[in-house]
Amino acid sequence: MVAIWWTASFGNRLCEVIVLDNLRCGNMANLSRSWDRIQFVEGDIRDEDLLREVMERVVVVYHLAAQSNVMEAERDPEYCCTTNVDGTLRVS
Repeated sequence: MVAIWWTASFGNRLCEVIVLDNLRCGNMANLSRSWDRIQFVEGDIRDEDLLREVMERVVVVYHLAAQSNVMEAERDPEYCCTTNVDGTLRVS
């Protein structure tokens, strides 16, 4: 998951939060309490075009996207590497 924050108008909201997640391990229900305060984009951190589009007005990135399950990483090392290494490079 990548939570992306940017400054917005000086009205009652100081920032907006965009959550980018491919839901491979996540669950939409985990966001239910925040639904009215976020913008959710289903997608993958490795998708350069989507990432570029989402990050157009971004000021701060809180990067949480990772394949952290060791057993899953052993089963699919390419996904692990492209998400953890390439994905991190794309947001930096």
